[in-house]
Formats: sequence, structure tokens, C-alpha cells
Amino acid sequence: MAEKNLSRIDSLSTNEQVEQLIGSADSLYLKFKLKKVQDIRCNACDSSLIKLANSLEINFSYVNADLDNNGFTDLLATGENKTYTLDNYDQDLDVELSKDFNAFVLMDFGPEKIKLYDLTDGRFFSIAPLVEYTNGSPSLVIYQPAFYSPVNRLVKAQTKSELIFKFNDFVEYNPGPSNHNIEKIEYSAGFLYGLLPCFYFDY
Repeated sequence: MAEKNLSRIDSLSTNEQVEQLIGSADSLYLKFKLKKVQDIRCNACDSSLIKLANSLEINFSYVNADLDNNGFTDLLATGENKTYTLDNYDQDLDVELSKDFNAFVLMDFGPEKIKLYDLTDGRFFSIAPLVEYTNGSPSLVIYQPAFYSPVNRLVKAQTKSELIFKFNDFVEYNPGPSNHNIEKIEYSAGFLYGLLPCFYFDY
């Protein structure tokens, strides 16, 4: 375990201080408000999410932990973001509308090096994030409630994913990774209606 270094996150003691740091770390969250998962109002914030959060005893809007074992405290936060809404959106700015449900981590990489990592999966799925400890070591665990869409009969079972910080981002932990001798990776872009490209990978 890395030696503990006091950082700016360690000095935070109020919600207002945390919200100010979040806004200064990423301008897309200038009007972010901390809220517990159970108190957020969004399209995907239904009874299944509240029941899941309660069963996991998620009673916080933010929690601190050193998630990359570099000695600096990181911060997991949830809440609502009203920075860019239909009421105040500036079309001259090339940014997306703010999501109603927000879960992210502020990673501290040393003096004045704080970066925000978004954990949410699009605009229409909510999660219950948690810091869990194994032998005193923290890890980021994401729970997603079961989901059912009556429109297209889409069914998703409840999921649990343990994430680790690797390759400068959060990736799903794999306790038994396979070793591949990859010689070449090819990809091509296909046609798709809308604004998003469709990529095909072959390796």
C-alpha cells in the first residue's frame, strides 16, 4: 500500500467545498449538486434503483478512497448536474446537455492534478456505485439494477462490476486474463443512420 499523502480532497469537509472542487476540475459540472443515489430524480431512477441502493446501504453522496494506490485520496460522488439544460443551453458551445443522473470519480494524481472520470452509462441507465474493501484495500464496484423496457421488451439482469484504474481509466477487473499473441488489429467504419459512426473490429 502506498504511503499516504495529504491532498486537497482530504481538506474537504462540506458538500459545498466538494461541489466547488468538482466544478473546478471539469467545467461541465459547474452546477453540480451532490445527492444520494436514492434522492436523484431521473428517467432511470425508479424503484428498482432505490431498492438496490438501500440494500447496499449506500447512505452517502460522496466517499473518499485511494482507488489507484498512489498515496493520494480520490473521491467517488453522485448527484444531479444542471450546468447545461434546455433552459440555459448555449448552441454556440459544443457540449452535450448535462445528464440528470451522475456518478463519477475525482482522481488525484498529485499536487494540482485532479481529473474527473464519468462512470455513468449514457443518459438512460442509472447505477449504484460503492467502494468495497478486501484485506484493507479499496476497490470501485458498480451495481446496475435490473432493467425492463416494455417498448422493445429489452431485459437486463442486475449486474455487478469491479473496476480497477489501469491504462489511465477505469476498466473491469479480470482475475484471470488470457494471453493472446495479437499480430494485427483492423477496423472499418460502416454506415449508420444518425450522428454516430459504426465500427467493425477484426483481430
